[in-house]
Amino acid sequence: MPRDPILSSNNLIENSILIEDLKLRAFSIRFDYLLILFPSFENIQKFSLSIICDEGFDYVNSDKWEMIISNYWPLLKKFQLYSELWHLTSADFDELYPQLLLFKNNSFWIERQIRFTTDFYQDKNDLHLIFYSNPYPDQKFSNQWGNPIDIVLTSTNNTYSSSIKNTYEYVNRLLLTIYSNKQMRYELDKFSRYFPNIDTLTIRFEQHVSSALFRIYIQKIINLSHIKHLALNGKCHTVIILYELVLRLPNMTKLTITSNHRILIKQIFQPKNQHLLLLLSQRLQHFSLLYDGVISYETVQAIRFNFPRLKTFSACLPHFEDFRDAIPSFIHNMKSLQYLQIGLEGDNDKKNFTTQDMYEWFQKHNILHEIRLHIDTYTNSIHIWL
Repeated sequence: MPRDPILSSNNLIENSILIEDLKLRAFSIRFDYLLILFPSFENIQKFSLSIICDEGFDYVNSDKWEMIISNYWPLLKKFQLYSELWHLTSADFDELYPQLLLFKNNSFWIERQIRFTTDFYQDKNDLHLIFYSNPYPDQKFSNQWGNPIDIVLTSTNNTYSSSIKNTYEYVNRLLLTIYSNKQMRYELDKFSRYFPNIDTLTIRFEQHVSSALFRIYIQKIINLSHIKHLALNGKCHTVIILYELVLRLPNMTKLTITSNHRILIKQIFQPKNQHLLLLLSQRLQHFSLLYDGVISYETVQAIRFNFPRLKTFSACLPHFEDFRDAIPSFIHNMKSLQYLQIGLEGDNDKKNFTTQDMYEWFQKHNILHEIRLHIDTYTNSIHIWL
């Protein structure tokens, strides 16, 4: 069979004897349906399942998985499971608790060195369970479900705690939501997650928090030395928080801002934040301002002047005149620039320009570089590759 084929359920049954490595991603599928298929995979050696559903208690049932593996999959060497259960009640927790304990303490899993992590979250009145095998099976991790809550699942396996430190070794993209000072203190007091290999960090804040506490928290849960791309998403970002981050990201080369932070961007260029500006100017090669709001032409000029090492830049401007003036300014003065995206906002969607118009305009501005253009009429922006 070809590598990583995508098969329908009929294909799975017809080719089941040939399948040795099976990866399934499903949404709101009953466990009984998959249970019909599982006995056919008698030669399976690697199995991975990711399931998202409102009611999927069978997916976190230790007894059922033990029965499947013991009876149907004698050659299985690797087992990965990821399950999200949403909108749970306290009665649901009572029903799930014995099976979750079995995943931790049953000799079946201990002997096979298959370990699991159980995360409980509360978002207003909703309770959510995120349950997965170790190590965490995906390259992207998010704690967007709500505030973590403590449900004690006592393990009799002495080696269990030592394995947790390697749980997130495959994760390289982290979406981290900071809910409150209380949440950070909770995670600092408890045995916290640790992400050793993150290269893209996206941070959003639900409310303003202590910068001193945030500094301690972020250094404890992440190896910051590997991060190359920092993305600020949502509100409540401050210049102090940004400074605390940039100061500790020696290998950061890319900054993306996906929410309207015009005040924050202006503060970067203020004299009192000179050290932050210096760090950014030394490190940034890619800068993107990807939000619906716009920045002033003066800010664009400040970016051009202070970040001469930029290889790519993206922004949205309020007026066609700013758009017209910004492009030649960037191209003439930024010698390292390889890609430029400039969008227009508001009533400027009435400005209809074609690729040929742009080439003629470049000639008029004595822009003689070899360039490639793409005009996106849907987002009302122009993409330029130099």
